[in-house]
Amino acid sequence: MAKMFTKVLSNAEVGEIYERSLTLLENKGVVVDHPEALQLLDKAGAAVDWNTKTVRFSRAVTEAALKVVPKSFLLAAHDPKYDLPFPAPRLPFYIRPNTGGPHYLEPGGTHRPIYLEDVINWTRLADALPPIDFTSLPSTSGLPQQSVDVHTYRTVVAHTNKHTWIQPYSKGSVKVIINMAAMLAGGYEKLRERPLISMIACSLTPLEFKAMDVEVVLQCARYGVPIFCSSLPTAGGTSPITPAGTILLASTEVLAQVVMAQLFHPGSPVFANVMLFSMDMRNGGCFIHSVEATLQNAGIIQFIKEGYGIYTHTYGFGSDSNTTDSQCMIERAMHSTLIAGSGANILGGAGQLEVACTISPLQLVIDAEIGAMLKRELGGVDVTEDTLALEEILNLPPGGNFVESMHTLRHCRDNLVPMNFNRVNREMWLREGSKDLTTKALDMLSSIMNQPLQTYRTMDQLQQLDQMVKSADVELKK
Repeated sequence: MAKMFTKVLSNAEVGEIYERSLTLLENKGVVVDHPEALQLLDKAGAAVDWNTKTVRFSRAVTEAALKVVPKSFLLAAHDPKYDLPFPAPRLPFYIRPNTGGPHYLEPGGTHRPIYLEDVINWTRLADALPPIDFTSLPSTSGLPQQSVDVHTYRTVVAHTNKHTWIQPYSKGSVKVIINMAAMLAGGYEKLRERPLISMIACSLTPLEFKAMDVEVVLQCARYGVPIFCSSLPTAGGTSPITPAGTILLASTEVLAQVVMAQLFHPGSPVFANVMLFSMDMRNGGCFIHSVEATLQNAGIIQFIKEGYGIYTHTYGFGSDSNTTDSQCMIERAMHSTLIAGSGANILGGAGQLEVACTISPLQLVIDAEIGAMLKRELGGVDVTEDTLALEEILNLPPGGNFVESMHTLRHCRDNLVPMNFNRVNREMWLREGSKDLTTKALDMLSSIMNQPLQTYRTMDQLQQLDQMVKSADVELKK
């Protein structure tokens, strides 16, 4: 079957951006604020200016690094039935809930900081919704600042059997979290074989990398943890105001991280994690779901897949609206359709509002439904001898139908069955209480939250995690 893809760049434009990105890395380079990394890159053939900490990568070094990026690897889950292989054998993309947002929108409308109890409920919900393929860490309040990500990971991993995506908040916590995951995996080699976590490294746009993010690339490459090489520029602020210029700058920042990872450890699994914002020049606001931002993200997804040949991830869900209103639903429908059609391998940000600053459990339930529909749409039409049903059509008598056909019986469960979208007539809808989408999603949310709390890790594992968290509280404070 053919795959549904939307292209916003021509082949010539992809080629031009590719050439310009290599030129930027070779002539301008990137600033790397990490002494150990600078030494390793120097030994690996990069040109290092020790005074400015600028690293330049020749075309030969860059293209050699791209050649050793693995084409197949795994985001492993604690329960193998939730493993996420790349390339995905069945699904057009995977879905991730939002991370990083510090605020929580309760179903009743209260907007407040995220606390550890919310992390538990958010994780339970992501774990229970089949279209949500892995979990991530919200930004939690009320915890020691130096080890907030360590505490949050311990909480999340206790209540999910899915893979966990992590954005570290300090240089020191990177190795601590890897140690925690290695303990759960059964050792560092087991973690390399089945990476239960993946981590985000991010540029300091334009073209700089602070010590914490380089530490992510270095340690993840060392231990085989998949790296999401991130760029989050704002067009008109930290990147050129034009979509093409922002695509060029962001893809170059991603490429620099990919090259570093391969020079640290050839064959390191990497993703391009691109989230391109736009600035409203009237007020300085930063947005991800404006038309221009959506086009930028669709364009860079296409470019990185075709130009660099690596897997891609971006916001696939969300809204710049501050609440679950009509703007929220229109923006996320338009954005998710174009981004999914651009060929992104992972659609992130499910359940987010307010430019990813707020998470909403109600919205996560709705986004799971949207994601399931998109997965089915992009799955395409399967054309086989059986699905064409030629014999069924030839044998149909005049005035006949296919309701009682054995062919219909075989395939009647192939279609997607919505969780909360309406598929009944008005009479039945009235009889069932005239519930709209929001009401039905709230019912589903309540049903999931009323289930007994599951703790998936053993008592011994939890005790070891608690000891590691306790040690991190002390060590990371120094």
